[in-house]
Amino acid sequence: MPDALTADEQPFSLPGYDLSLEPWPWPRRIEVTVSDRKVIPAREFFERTTDTRFVRSWNLLDGPHRDELDEETRSYCLKRYADLLLKVEAQMARLGSCGEAPEESEEPEYRGPEEPGYRGPEPDLDRDLLGRGFWASDAKLNVKLPYVVKGLFGREQIIVLWGPPGSGKTFVSLEISHTLGAKAPWRGRRTKGGIVIYVAAESARAYLENRIVAIKQEFPALAKSEVFVVPVAVDLLHSGAGDVDRVIESARVLGKEIGEVVLIVIDTLAVTMRGGNENAPDDMGTYVGNIQRIRTETGAAVLLVHHCGKDEARGMRGHSALLAALDAELAVEMGSNGERILRTGKVRDGDGWSDLFAFRLRPVDLGADADGDPVTTCVVESLDENGTKRVRRERKGSGLGANQRTVLRAVEAAGGRIPRVDLAHKLKDEGMPRNRVHQAIGSLLENGMLVAHNDVDPPEVSLP
Repeated sequence: MPDALTADEQPFSLPGYDLSLEPWPWPRRIEVTVSDRKVIPAREFFERTTDTRFVRSWNLLDGPHRDELDEETRSYCLKRYADLLLKVEAQMARLGSCGEAPEESEEPEYRGPEEPGYRGPEPDLDRDLLGRGFWASDAKLNVKLPYVVKGLFGREQIIVLWGPPGSGKTFVSLEISHTLGAKAPWRGRRTKGGIVIYVAAESARAYLENRIVAIKQEFPALAKSEVFVVPVAVDLLHSGAGDVDRVIESARVLGKEIGEVVLIVIDTLAVTMRGGNENAPDDMGTYVGNIQRIRTETGAAVLLVHHCGKDEARGMRGHSALLAALDAELAVEMGSNGERILRTGKVRDGDGWSDLFAFRLRPVDLGADADGDPVTTCVVESLDENGTKRVRRERKGSGLGANQRTVLRAVEAAGGRIPRVDLAHKLKDEGMPRNRVHQAIGSLLENGMLVAHNDVDPPEVSLP
């Protein structure tokens, strides 16, 4: 039992609400009594609910700075806290935490500036930093990381899959989508699958359906994949168009009625930018901001299918704000005779700058049309070890040289940023010729795959 409470720590209740809160002195827990039936540790309930407003209220109330809150914010927060508890009584009943649910309370009403009793604007808990933050001293080891494809990307991350025209980007993204939708491993990697929303902004529905039919025909285990296809050229640049909200709402509806949405594919960035300039910092910054909003509000990973520029060696097209915002980068490089290789670039939490697998697009016969002509499409077919080695030798365009890859791995091993002179010494110690060291670093700086920081002494380089 807790120690006796002082006068200013006595339990209190809220008029009109069948709930009382007992604020023990920090760092003890607030405890909640619903309908005088059972005392429930608020932290226990917090861990069993996904209501974000509840979480924000909890973080505001159960923290060392709660006494610094003004009365208006505190009163609002407590009332919202009470409302939320009442609204999730059904969930608590299922968990055996309480009995019959009381009648639901109405939302507390806030008066307008012209009305008597107005005491200022309604607090904006959605933007309150105290409500979203946590103390570093409370940080715990997380061994259950929310990966989607282990070693490549996870929940609430942004990924770009890019390559030249005709490289098979859509075929690869469809394979990833159907594998996750079937909750199956992808190319030897563990996955945490679920519903996938595929926004096919560039492909006509008939051709897209044929590609999906080919996947179902050639890979029966993926036939029942939970992939919801949206063959609409949405506008994800201009918020006024409302398409960003529609994507978010679609994910919420599917998540509520069917299951968890783990991935949203946007195919392609160019079409969904709807008149924007990919090279302009304002347009690309706005677009990236909208994609970040989608990933944050849905909790899903977002994969953007994108193109490279005329010079394939310079990487994907567009302003560097896109590369800076990415959590993972996948690229399709062309070899000879229609062979390709899928590699990673920047990967924030996984296997960066490495080859994944080599493949070709294998034709699939689907039948005949009304004129008797064959209807065909393709699926991704991986190559054996010898084929992969051959493609590595013959890759062209965007392929990074061995020295460039060594440089990037060295910078990544140093935590993503390192003094340039230390990097050069490290590479030379590992056997890279002096002239190749500066050539490799210089080419990566020129291509935007490294960023120079000349305002510090000594000058440093970092990953974007």
